[in-house]
Amino acid sequence: MNDEGKKLCYDNFTEKQLSVIIPVRLEMSIVLFFLPLSITTFCYASCIRILMRSCMHAKHKKKAVRVAVTTWTVFIVCFAPYNISHVVGFVKNESVEWRRLALLPSTCNAFIDPLIFYFLSSSVDQGFYKVWKTLQFKYNVSKRKLSSVFMKEQKDNSRVCSVKTISATL
Repeated sequence: MNDEGKKLCYDNFTEKQLSVIIPVRLEMSIVLFFLPLSITTFCYASCIRILMRSCMHAKHKKKAVRVAVTTWTVFIVCFAPYNISHVVGFVKNESVEWRRLALLPSTCNAFIDPLIFYFLSSSVDQGFYKVWKTLQFKYNVSKRKLSSVFMKEQKDNSRVCSVKTISATL
């Protein structure tokens, strides 16, 4: 229990327990994160290199590279903090306090991955493109209307000024 009366699992270890758990955490982070990260990085880099040399259309190449880089980035952003906490804990020979906070991005991966793949889908790309074109069209129409109203006001003001000038000279 901590000062606030809450039970804390995996936080309060004796020196003997720490001497066992810290190396186990490091081994798990190496086997379950750093090794897969190395393999994934090599494979993605190789795939991207092959894609760039292929005869595929540039648009398709760009999309494939975007999917690969985004997937790799999400993997790192979500899982690196927690696994780095194990490395730091091993180096300091203690259970680092921020390890619980570093676990948050790992749990967020469960909903971030589907969102990323949804936004990378071609139907969403087409939808964004249509919305963008519609906004551009509406902006141009509004711009033309405003400029015509502004030009009309300028013509009306110039007539009023010339009437005032003529009447002032009489």
